Amino acid sequence: MKTRVALIIGITALAVVSYAEEKPVTLPLARLVIKAVDENLAPVEGVNVSLSFMEPVSRQPAVVEGLTNAEGLFVGEGGSDSCIGSNIHKAGYYPAGFPFAPFREVREGKWQPWGATYMAVLRKIENPIPMYARRLRRLEIPTADQPCGFDLEASDWVAPWGKGKIADFVMTLTRRYASRDDFDVNVVLSFTNPLDGIQETNLPEQFRGSEFLWPRQAPESGFKPTHSSRFGAKPGSDYYGNASEESAFFFRVRTQERNGQIVGALYGKIKGGIRLEGRETGTCAVAFAYYLNPTSLDRNMEWDTKRNLLTGLSHDEKPLLP
Repeated sequence: MKTRVALIIGITALAVVSYAEEKPVTLPLARLVIKAVDENLAPVEGVNVSLSFMEPVSRQPAVVEGLTNAEGLFVGEGGSDSCIGSNIHKAGYYPAGFPFAPFREVREGKWQPWGATYMAVLRKIENPIPMYARRLRRLEIPTADQPCGFDLEASDWVAPWGKGKIADFVMTLTRRYASRDDFDVNVVLSFTNPLDGIQETNLPEQFRGSEFLWPRQAPESGFKPTHSSRFGAKPGSDYYGNASEESAFFFRVRTQERNGQIVGALYGKIKGGIRLEGRETGTCAVAFAYYLNPTSLDRNMEWDTKRNLLTGLSHDEKPLLP
């Protein structure tokens, strides 16, 4: 037991406070082996690996860091409350992470699995380019039951609702609304040109921990002329919808054809699907993040995050990842 003497200002008195001495908290140890590899699964030497463990006394993260060896390996150990933070990077590569689930089992003071190997895939920074990129958080569709064109370069609706000139995306809303718990909104995304279109894609699982998640090139074919998003609710039941923040799409707009050959087109991508909000809005709001390559027939999808062709965006409107 410790004793503390405290002077109470303004009163001629001494207060004696007794309190129990705090005992250090001992956390189970965790050991991880990080294996840094490139896109071809070849080991990468000299990768900076920083692992954050919970420091057992201060309850603050204790950082263990170093470089991978010639086999791409780094071993880190520390007391943990079951979670591990990481920062894995090397010049010329996109920062990476690794798939990790919190530890759940302790044996003899050690988290299991002990000394397991986790793979971090580092992708080279090859050819990042400027793009039109914006994260639309709540874009209100101007009207229902009528096609509404949206210009991706201007990032605005076309006349009579905005300053856009080319209807890259055409959104047609149908809407039924009785209450917040009883409504249905459906938005059909279509396009201006016959060979424009959109297609859903699965982002490569092996790149899930990378800052750059996408294939480097948009596909040449396979685009569909429409995509439908839906969101709603029925009384006494959960909300329903078909959009997800995990969804990803490629699209092609401003497509020109001559003698059966595509001679012009702009390619882009959408991260997070096209999500709808039919409540607290006169029509319906859509949310999605889009990236548009400005060079005709260039299918490169590697965006330089420091060169956004759209200016004046708020912090929330700026995409964070390439």
